Order: sequence, then structure tokens, then C-alpha cells
Amino acid sequence: DTMGWAPITLEPKEGLALTNGVQYMNARATCELARIAPLIKCADLISSFSMQGFSVASTFFQKVLHETSYNEERAVVAKNLRIVLEGSNHFELDQCNKAFEDPYSFRCVPQVHGAIRQTYKFAKEVVEKECNSVSDNPLFFPDEDLALCGGSLHGESTAFAFDFLAIAISELANISERRTYQLLTGQHGLPDFLVLRPGLDSGLMIVQYTSAALVNENKVLC
Repeated sequence: DTMGWAPITLEPKEGLALTNGVQYMNARATCELARIAPLIKCADLISSFSMQGFSVASTFFQKVLHETSYNEERAVVAKNLRIVLEGSNHFELDQCNKAFEDPYSFRCVPQVHGAIRQTYKFAKEVVEKECNSVSDNPLFFPDEDLALCGGSLHGESTAFAFDFLAIAISELANISERRTYQLLTGQHGLPDFLVLRPGLDSGLMIVQYTSAALVNENKVLC
């Protein structure tokens, strides 16, 4: 009713066509792709804030560094970091890492987030092709006067793509949790647990514990 569409009156075999094979898989995959896309975009923004708070170096997201790689998605992530961090002096502060080698959860964001973007792109292309392919069985070809039974109903392509994407999204959470841990360790001018009176106040420690537990659950589920 909200879309103004008239109800469909199904003809012979059309009810089976709507429930047979991979229709549900592809519909669910499409919904999940729509949910995941904003998470991937937000990850670059959120990691940039963490980098500023942790006073990381400015070396690992410089353009010239990522021109040495054929992974375009890494360059996209690095560019996003440069845009968000433009004008910041986090890498000049006294508490920054003088060796310019920050923890991997910061320094490897272009590589990790880039790989996740690659996996998302792969899954999206697979699902788009599957959604626009015929997945019913049997198939009828009136011009050739043929009725052919086949395996079009099988959803292996979507299944493989989303197993891979589940791993990638788990990693997106994993690297985020590791940055959260680093922010609570009292390094780079930050107080323990991000509170004024650590010891009397556990601050965000329990939040980090919860994040670590959820990350481990994600690993099992994916």
C-alpha cells in the first residue's frame, strides 16, 4: 500500500519461482550489503578520531606511500584519513611516537580497511549478478521448445561471497577494538582508562572488555 503497487496475481508455477532456490539468500544479502556500506565508511572516520587522540604519526597515510601499491582501496582509505586529519597537529605533539611506528591497529588501517572494501566490492558484484540472473528450475525456453532442469536454484556463489564478507566485517570490528584498547593504556599523554582518577574509576575499561568479548563472538560466528 505504501508503494502504491497493486497486488500480484500469481500464474502457474510463479509461486514456486518466488520461493524456490536463492531468492531469500539474495534478498537477505542485499539487505546486509545496504547495512554494511555505512559501517565501512564510518570506520575510516572513527579511526581518524582515534588517531588524533592517540597522537599517531602522519607517515602511514601519506599519498606517496600508497602510490607504491596496486590496491586502489588502500589509497582511498589513506585519502579519507588525510581529509579528516587535515589541519591537525597530532603528529607534532610531544607525546607522539618519535619512532613514527605506531601500533598496527593504527598504522595498518589503510591495509585492513582497504582489504575490507575489496571484499565488500567482491560480494556486492556477486550478489548483483545473482539478483539479475534466472535462478528458477526448471527453465522453459519457448523459442527452442525446451524445458530444462538444471542447478540454477543453487546459491553457492552468494554463500561463498558472504562467508568471505563475514570474515571481513569481523576484522573491521577487531581492529577497532584494538584501537580502543590502546586508547585506554595511558600512553601518548592519555590517562589510564581515559579518566582523571584511574584506580578509583575504571573509566571505559568495562566498555573495552565488552568490545573484546563481542569481537571474539564475531570470530566464532563468522
